[in-house]
Amino acid sequence: MKKLLAILLVPLILFGASGCADHLNSDISNRVVLQGIGVDYEEGQYTLTIQVFNLSQASSSGAETNKNVTTLYTTRGTTISQAANGIRQFIGKNPMYSHNRVLVVSQAAADTGLRDILDYFIRDYSTRPSIDFAVTAGKASEILSADFGEATIPAEEIANLLETQSKKARVQVMNIVNRYIAPGIDPTAPSLEVVEGEPKDAKGVRISGVAIMQDDRICGYLDSEQAPFLLVLDGNIKQNEINIPMKEFGNVGLYIVDCKSEKDVGLRDGRPYANFNLRLRFDISELQNAPQEMTEEKLENIRQSAEEYIEKTCGQVLEKLTRELKSDVFGIGRAMMMSETAYFKSVTDRWRKVLPMVTTSVTAEVQIRRSGHESVEINA
Repeated sequence: MKKLLAILLVPLILFGASGCADHLNSDISNRVVLQGIGVDYEEGQYTLTIQVFNLSQASSSGAETNKNVTTLYTTRGTTISQAANGIRQFIGKNPMYSHNRVLVVSQAAADTGLRDILDYFIRDYSTRPSIDFAVTAGKASEILSADFGEATIPAEEIANLLETQSKKARVQVMNIVNRYIAPGIDPTAPSLEVVEGEPKDAKGVRISGVAIMQDDRICGYLDSEQAPFLLVLDGNIKQNEINIPMKEFGNVGLYIVDCKSEKDVGLRDGRPYANFNLRLRFDISELQNAPQEMTEEKLENIRQSAEEYIEKTCGQVLEKLTRELKSDVFGIGRAMMMSETAYFKSVTDRWRKVLPMVTTSVTAEVQIRRSGHESVEINA
């Protein structure tokens, strides 16, 4: 009985000992709280820009402060893990990744392969694969060094910026990994750029478009005007606005209330096709040359113009993605694998060459929910 009790107590003793060790390692005085990480690549080495929450600069009383309470550190290594381990040697404390908000990777670093970069953030037990992910055509260090004026934690401002986007535009590390290891679908990621003087007398960051990838490398970008139509094609855009140019009214601002997209993918006469059927509901938010009275005929003209413009612009975006960039961000290959399994298996190894030959089409059905108030003449 005593021997059995001793055996049962061994795990408890070991658990308690490990708990004490973990408690010592998790002592906040021995840790630095990471808020954001930028990855660049120069001269055969990865450069990590680490934004750390500086406890000594934060208000001890808990009162709000308009000062930047973060510090930037830079480490280098031939691998991400080597560069990350350099944080301990540089600062003399263990990094705490649990509060990290964002990972930004430069174009130069992404050219080495996102698989090698993201492996560390997926594999290491102390990191989180659910952090927001973005890329930049410039240097990631410049994104992380933006001060946002009176913002106290710049990395948090960047994360909040990404969180305001739709499900498709906001991407996390695990989303990128899941896509580049899956056949028949490619990743996308928000693209960031530095903006001088926004806010005033400061350096801010804005979303400049969307990075398009082939497997784990960036193959091109959609700019800020094209990017919303990527989301329209995917049916993941809401609370956003697009402008429709019309001869009669100038630019018509349409606020997206709802957007749905259905793909019809298959073979026709032995040739692959992909048809996108879109259904959108809008509110009219602005008319540059507003009529005195919004008649049913004028409203129908706006609706038809919106359908034509969306079909045309989405078609152009779709053509750029499939024919120019040869990137399958909408999972046409994955859908083909489900509907035409034997065919997809026969072309899996050369899908990049087959994708530009897929016949694509876009059909849009637009409803205008609310046209707003009629224009009235105001006499001074």
